[in-house]
Amino acid sequence: MKKISMTLSSSEVELTQGKGTVTASVTNASAVPERVVLGAFPAGAPNSLTGSTGATITDPLRTIDPGATVQYEVRFDTAGATPGTYGVKLIPYSADEAPEDYAELGFVVHLVVPEVAPVVVKKFPWWIVAVAAAVVILGGVATAFLLTRPPAVELSLSSFTPSQGSREGLTEVTLTGRFGSSTTVTVGETTVAATRVSDTEVTFSTPPAAAAGQVPLTVESDGTQLGIAIFEYVDPPAPTDGGGPVVDNFCLLNPSACVFFNENQFIEKFDTGQIIKDLQVQPFVQQ
Repeated sequence: MKKISMTLSSSEVELTQGKGTVTASVTNASAVPERVVLGAFPAGAPNSLTGSTGATITDPLRTIDPGATVQYEVRFDTAGATPGTYGVKLIPYSADEAPEDYAELGFVVHLVVPEVAPVVVKKFPWWIVAVAAAVVILGGVATAFLLTRPPAVELSLSSFTPSQGSREGLTEVTLTGRFGSSTTVTVGETTVAATRVSDTEVTFSTPPAAAAGQVPLTVESDGTQLGIAIFEYVDPPAPTDGGGPVVDNFCLLNPSACVFFNENQFIEKFDTGQIIKDLQVQPFVQQ
C-alpha cells in the first residue's frame, strides 16, 4: 500500500497572459522518511506545450519526514501553444520506484489556452487633434486678453477734510482716494449718500449731532469698506452772555452717537482727522 498522498489547490489553472500556478500538497503517511519526487506528465494527445507539459517544479525531489506534508509549487507557461485545452498529470512517487507505480495517486490539471483576439488597428482620431488645437488657440487668446487688459482699480480712502464741523450739521466734507460708482458714509449711526466728483474725490454733508464729540465716519464704496475716519462735532460759538455746559465725556453722555459695529463702543481716544484702515481697526468693548 502506497504511503504517499497528494491534494491540489485546484484542478484547473487560470492563466494570465499564458501563465499560472497550482500548489500540490504531498503527505508522507509512512513511519520512516521518504524521498519523494513530484513529476508532471502529459495527459491525452500530444500537444504543443513546452516539454509537453509547460510545467516547472522547483526542487521536485524532496525528503519528507514521517507524517509531514510538503507543498510543491508548479508553474505553467503556455506561451506559443496552440489555443485549446490541455491536460497535465501531476504524480508524487518514491525516488526509488518508477512513476508508473504511483499513477493512481496523480491528478490531472487542465490548462485552457484561449484564442487570441485579432489586433484591430484604429484610424488615428485627427478630429481630437483639431479640437485640442482649437482649445489651445482660444486659451491663448483668453490669456492675451487677461494679460493686456488694464488692472482692476483698488479702492481706497487716503484723506478727508475738514475733520471738524458744527454739531448742527451741513458741514461739507471732501473724501480723497479711489472710489467706485456708489459711495456711502455712515456718520455715527446715520448713513448718508456721497456725491461722486471724480474717481479720486467724493463729498457729503454731515447730519446734525445731539452733542459735540468724536464720531466714526465709516466709508464704503461699491460694497467695500475703505476705512474709518474720525470726525469731531463741535459746539457752535457760545453766545456772549454765556453758553451751555462743556461736555467732557461725549460717549458717556451720548452713547447713541458713539455706537460702532454690532453696538460696540470705542474704548480709546482717537485723534480728530485720523483714518483707521479696515485691517487696523482699534479694539472695541461690548456695551
